[in-house]
Amino acid sequence: MKKSYISKPLFLLSLLTVLFLSCEKEIIEPASFVDLSITWTSIAADKQSEVNQYFSFSDLSAGAESTQWTIPGDAFFLEGPIPNNLDNHDAYIVNPGETVSFDKTIHVLWTRGDTASLVNYRRVFPDSTSFDFPAYWDFEAGEAHIDTIETQLIDGQWIADYTFIIDVFDTIVAVAQVRYPDGTLIDHENTPEITLNFEEELVFEDLSGLQPNNTGRPNNTQWRVHTLEEDENEQTTIFRQTYERLELTEQVIETIAFDEVGQFRVELTSTRVRTEQVKENEGIYDIPMIINVIPLTEPLMINEGIKENAENVIEVPISHRLRPLTENIAGGFTLHVDGVTRAISSVTRNANGSKLLIALDTPLQAEDLSKTVTLSYNGGFASVISFDNRVLEAIDKATVEVDPN
Repeated sequence: MKKSYISKPLFLLSLLTVLFLSCEKEIIEPASFVDLSITWTSIAADKQSEVNQYFSFSDLSAGAESTQWTIPGDAFFLEGPIPNNLDNHDAYIVNPGETVSFDKTIHVLWTRGDTASLVNYRRVFPDSTSFDFPAYWDFEAGEAHIDTIETQLIDGQWIADYTFIIDVFDTIVAVAQVRYPDGTLIDHENTPEITLNFEEELVFEDLSGLQPNNTGRPNNTQWRVHTLEEDENEQTTIFRQTYERLELTEQVIETIAFDEVGQFRVELTSTRVRTEQVKENEGIYDIPMIINVIPLTEPLMINEGIKENAENVIEVPISHRLRPLTENIAGGFTLHVDGVTRAISSVTRNANGSKLLIALDTPLQAEDLSKTVTLSYNGGFASVISFDNRVLEAIDKATVEVDPN
């Protein structure tokens, strides 16, 4: 038996013996050389391809009769040479509808995703031979599983018959589910618009990797909340979050609080990252349902609990977060200590906008603990607004707690 390995170079052997006997030249025919050897697109153990791309096999065997390849009925043979990085290979399809080829080299174009797309190889040899190759990667053993194509003697012929399994990735189709926080599903395909109060939440789930009969297997999810302009370059993105999916069945759920007033849509991008064998692929679904976010109805107020902190700054809590200040608003506030006005040097906003911070020209002292300290705001600045655009209401003589230190 002649045994061939994918790792050794292929060589052809011919032998010519010339004997001179009784001054007569006699040429003796060389013994036939039999060798089974096949190569394919990728040297990786796991054979992977994708829809609208092709996978190639080449029979390099020697000393045998014609090769026969059989492919699935929904695949096509391509005729090479084929340019690289084509999105469409229709111009290179040969003999559409045929599933058998007798060429030594074939290029198979896939039209359907399937983790077990089958390509059968059959060839007749004059003698026994075999071919070892890595069939797939064994994750438990941490090594490639070696398989063997070995000829079998059938009706006096040595026949090699083997079926290769190709994992064909499908094109990703982005599929989203939308629901309220209480679990109520929203028919986002047939609901033109919903209205939310400012900072209300919706729950979004990426179902792209869980679709039946789709082998796209995305491993990244991105949610994006954007304004409604048709041109993406003109849209304003108010929220963007990307997740890596570690397992195909892992739920990718995002709870989004809508903290901008206006009209928005939510876009899902589900992506499969590039590997050595498979290109990057993504599906994008811009959910057609418009989300109309409106301001809260209660007034924007200064809350109770105004107090001086250890840095001699008066902290003024607000009922809702304020946008960044765009002008000097100190003139709208008045601080009295037992009826006497104390000059205010500045009014600023803390980092998240939940408080106003008032600094005095002359800070409050320990002796002011026994005095009546009040703060007033005249409501005269339209720029003092919450993130949902409500204007801060006026307040008259709110009590200030003095720091005892």
